[in-house]
Amino acid sequence: ALPKPLMAAASAVAGMIAESCAALGIPEKTAVTSSSIQSALTRCKDVHDNRLSGLLNLLVTTEEEKSDMLLTVAEGYFLRAALIQPDSPQMWKRCLDVLERQQSAESIVLHEAGLPLSHLISIASKKGNEKRVSELSLKLAESYLSPQQTPSSDLQEELHKSFVTPFRPCKTQVHQIALKKRDKFLTE
Repeated sequence: ALPKPLMAAASAVAGMIAESCAALGIPEKTAVTSSSIQSALTRCKDVHDNRLSGLLNLLVTTEEEKSDMLLTVAEGYFLRAALIQPDSPQMWKRCLDVLERQQSAESIVLHEAGLPLSHLISIASKKGNEKRVSELSLKLAESYLSPQQTPSSDLQEELHKSFVTPFRPCKTQVHQIALKKRDKFLTE
C-alpha cells in the first residue's frame, strides 16, 4: 500500500499532464500506426479496460475534440487526488478550474462543480475565511441552478464514465450533503 500523499501526488501530476496536453495539444502520431491502435483497442475491449481505450481513442480524434476530452481526463485525476486528501484545497481548486475551463465559452459553472465547491466551502469555513465562504456559496448556488451538460460525443461520454464518474457520489449523497450544509447555514 502506497502512502496517501504519494497516491494523491501521482494523480495530481497525471491531471496536470492532461491539462497541459489540452492546452498545448498532443503531437501527431508518428511511430504508431492505425492498425496498432485498432489492435490495442480490440484488446482493451476484450479485457474491459475503458480507461486505456479512451486514451487510445484520443489518438484518432480531431484536435478540437482532444482538448475537451483531455480536460475530462484531467478533471478525473484532480478529483481522485482531492478525494484521497480531502482537506487539501489545491486539488479541489484545480478540479474546479478544469470544470470552468470546459465551460469558459459560456462563462457558467457546470452542474458538476457542486462537489469541489462544497469541499472548498468547508475548508474555507474551517479556516474562518467568511468572505471566501460567501463567494463560493454563491458559485455553488449557481452550479445547482445551471443546466446539466451532456457529453458532446460518445467518446467524451466514455471518458467521463471512466475517469470522472467513479469519483462522484451518487445524486442522493450530493442532495444529502446539500441539505446538511443548508441546515447548518440556517442555524448559524
